[in-house]
Amino acid sequence: MRNRLLVLMMKVGDPASIERWAREGHLPTIRSVMERGCHGRLAGAERICEHGTATTVFSGTSADRHGYYYFRQLVPGTYRLTTFGADQAGSPPFWTRRDAFSGSVAVIDAPETAPVPGVRGHQLVNWCFHQPDLAIAPYASEPPELLAEVQRMYGEPPDILGDTANGTPEEDRRDLRRFLDSVRTKGELCRHVASLGDADLVIAAFDETHTASHRYWRYRPEAADGGAEDETLRHAIRSVYQATDREFGLLIEQAGEAADVVVVSLFGMQEQFPTEELNGALCRALGYQARREAAPGRLRPVDLARRVLPESLRVAISRRLPTHRQEELLADLFASGTDWQRTTAFSLPSLYTGFVRVNLRGREPAGIVDPADYDRVLGELEEDLRRMVDVESGEPVIESTVRAVDVFGGGPPVRLPDLFVEWKAGPKLLERVRHPRGEFGQRRPSFCPGSEETLEGFVAAAGPHVRGRGEIGAIAPIEFAPTALSLLGRNPTPDMPGTPHVGMLGAAAVIVG
Repeated sequence: MRNRLLVLMMKVGDPASIERWAREGHLPTIRSVMERGCHGRLAGAERICEHGTATTVFSGTSADRHGYYYFRQLVPGTYRLTTFGADQAGSPPFWTRRDAFSGSVAVIDAPETAPVPGVRGHQLVNWCFHQPDLAIAPYASEPPELLAEVQRMYGEPPDILGDTANGTPEEDRRDLRRFLDSVRTKGELCRHVASLGDADLVIAAFDETHTASHRYWRYRPEAADGGAEDETLRHAIRSVYQATDREFGLLIEQAGEAADVVVVSLFGMQEQFPTEELNGALCRALGYQARREAAPGRLRPVDLARRVLPESLRVAISRRLPTHRQEELLADLFASGTDWQRTTAFSLPSLYTGFVRVNLRGREPAGIVDPADYDRVLGELEEDLRRMVDVESGEPVIESTVRAVDVFGGGPPVRLPDLFVEWKAGPKLLERVRHPRGEFGQRRPSFCPGSEETLEGFVAAAGPHVRGRGEIGAIAPIEFAPTALSLLGRNPTPDMPGTPHVGMLGAAAVIVG
């Protein structure tokens, strides 16, 4: 008998919330999978940033190989910033690789993927899934006629996933129904696509729990102010999880008892505010990144505007420009606003996680740091970061720093930042930071949600080939593809650094022949 696998995915499925609500009976489908099989966390040392996680999960290749860590990245060998997406990573999902899997598929909205011609079965991507990239990929299908069929049956996808802003309570109550309707429609669509063929692998991904968590975060009972009194809003996030759980149950019923089932979320959720301006000021304030002073008589119009217009006005003007023009200005300011001949390390523009590169000789165009001093510069940076405190509370502001070389080995990375900086999460915007050498801060940005994804997800599995029972600890993102292939009766490809998760599969993790 052939192996069959059903993967049920939420982009955001907070592990602690899932486990609590499953225990309390609010998520009976997920609870059943946990009780029949095993459960753990999607976690690991290589979980260093949000973007690229799905690429790692589905391709089985690590971030140092595919190089995707943010929607805006440094072009290797230059000081030029460019938009970046999964399509540029060059690490296709395992079900599109003939050397890994040749069975039939039904894939719906698997994040950071694109439909690939020649794959048996049906692929539908970006139909109703929030994309954090600047270059939004259109929804598409393979075969192409699948998209036309879906549009005929379900119309255009709901637009609720692009709306993470807080509205009025009345608007939020109204839109909760739209979230729930979106979940139900996605479930119907997934069951339809899965019914079109006898697929060996079905992947159905839902994202309403993600954007609903952002939208209704302030109302939850655990909020600092006690949340909303209105019970509908107070438990809105849980309601969207419950609706997703119901659709999971219908998909499991359709798949039948012979199929293995894996429930997985990529991220959790926590209280956290953007640190965009703090990231930008980080290396400059600490003396690592030197500002470029324009030579007298050689001011370009953009340089003159920077000198004459107040920064607040410049920011206000730039935010009214089209996104592509904002990115062009940001890239210009980054490249031309730094004196690279006096810079030892520099920060790449980002919203949350800080990305720092050493201005390394032989790697950067005007690198001044000798490779022999690479570790020393990183050590000094980390020590300076540890000395930074919140001006208001006096508490340290950095949660952790991670060196790419410590996670992935080898020498300094070509595409990844050298240092990933996580700021401490909290219930308020961090406005002023103090270091022994001075203070710097940030204003409240226009995009300022009070919640952000955590780098830990949820995993549960049950079925004929799942031998694990109870709590199995962490499964690393690079282990997911090898584990899925093992459940399908295939061996991981030699270029996959991860191995099938023994805690989930037991002896089934080893395939002979």
